[in-house]
Amino acid sequence: MRQSGHGSLAPAKSAERPTRKSNAEPVAVSKSEFRQEREYSFENSLFPKCSDNLSGGHCFLAASPKMLRLRQHVFAIALVDAPVFITGESGSGKEMIARLIHQRSVSHDGPFLKVNCAALPDELLESEMFGYEAGAFTGAVHAKPGQFELAGKGTIFLDEVAEMSPRLQAKLLHVLQDRQVARLGRQETTAVSARVIAATNVDVEEAIRSGALRRDLYYRLNVFPIHMPPLCERAAEIPVLLWHFLRQYSAKLKRQTVTVSIDLLRASVRYKWPGNVRELENFAKRHVILGDEEASIRQLTESPVVQRHIVPAAPAVSACEQGLKAFNRGLRDRVEKELITAALARTQWNRKEAARILGISYSALRSRILRMGLSRRRRLGNRPNNFQRTAGTNSGLHSGVQLASAL
Repeated sequence: MRQSGHGSLAPAKSAERPTRKSNAEPVAVSKSEFRQEREYSFENSLFPKCSDNLSGGHCFLAASPKMLRLRQHVFAIALVDAPVFITGESGSGKEMIARLIHQRSVSHDGPFLKVNCAALPDELLESEMFGYEAGAFTGAVHAKPGQFELAGKGTIFLDEVAEMSPRLQAKLLHVLQDRQVARLGRQETTAVSARVIAATNVDVEEAIRSGALRRDLYYRLNVFPIHMPPLCERAAEIPVLLWHFLRQYSAKLKRQTVTVSIDLLRASVRYKWPGNVRELENFAKRHVILGDEEASIRQLTESPVVQRHIVPAAPAVSACEQGLKAFNRGLRDRVEKELITAALARTQWNRKEAARILGISYSALRSRILRMGLSRRRRLGNRPNNFQRTAGTNSGLHSGVQLASAL
C-alpha cells in the first residue's frame, strides 16, 4: 500500500492473496460464473476508480450512478464564479462537495475557509466573518480581518447557514449583493471577491416558512443548488467507503490492514447509516482499533436503527411475511442494478464490454438488463465523461457485482 501526496490512500500496485483455504461455502453468481471465498480481502479491487484528492487530506469518492452524475454536475458549475447552495443530511459529505468545487474552480490556488455558523454565538460569528477594528468592543485590542477578507480570491464555505440569526443573515445578504464588507467599528468597506458556498441540513422550505432562513438570502445563495443524497440511497458506495476508511485508519494508527469478511460486508450494506458517511468513518476507525469483527457485526445487526429502517417499503408486507430470502434478494437486486447501470453508462451501452468489466457473461448481463427493465434512455450521458476517460482497471465494478450477488 502507498499513500498519496494529498494524504489519501492510493491502491497498492500488487498484493498477494491469502494462500489458506476458507472453510465457508462458495457463493455462486449466475449459477457457476464466480466462486467467492468467505474471507474477502479487498486489496485494490474496491478502491473506486473515480476519486479526487482534496485539500486538507480529504478525498472525494464516487461509485454509484447518483454520485457520478453529481460529480459531473460539480465539474460544470465549478468553472462559474457564482454562489452554490448545498443541501443534505448531516454527515452526508456536503463539505467534500464544497472542497471539490473549490479544487475544480479557477480560484483553486486561493484558500478554502470554512465557517461553522452553528458553532459560534451570534456576536463571535459576526466578528469571525466580517472582522473588527481595535476598540470595536471590549477585548478587541488589535484589529482582525474577517474570513471574507482572508479568503481573498479563494472560497468561503458557510456550513449550517440556516443556523445564523436573521440579523446576521441580512448582513450577509448585503455582502453578497455589494461584494463589500465593513469590519465592526469601521465605516469604510473593503471589496471581497471570494466565492461563497453555503450548506444546510435542514428542510429549506420549512426553514423559510418558520423564518429561520430569510427567503431573499436563500434566493441569493441558490444560484447553483446541489443536493447530497444520504448514504442509504447509494448502497454501492458503502463497501468502497468502508474499505477506504479501513485502509486510511490502518495507516494512521500503524495497524495491519484489516481483512473484511462477507458477513461484515452484508451487515454494512444492510445497515441504513443514519449518520451517513461520518458514522461509517467512525465505525471503520473503531473496527481498526478494536479488531473485533463479531462485535462490529453485532453493532450493525442489533442496532435499533436496523429495526427502524430495514423493513421494506411496501407497508402491507413485513420482512417476516415475505421471508428472509426474498428480503435478501431485494437488497441484492438494488445494489446489483446500480453497478450494472454504472457499467453500461461507462461503456456507452457496449454490453460486451460492460459484461467484461462486471466479470459476467454477455448472456447473463443481457438477461439482467431485461429483468431490471434497463434501457438506453436511462444511461448517464451520450458522451464519455471524465470518469470514463480517467478510469483505470475495472476491478471495482467487477468486485461490486461479486458482493451484490453474494448478499
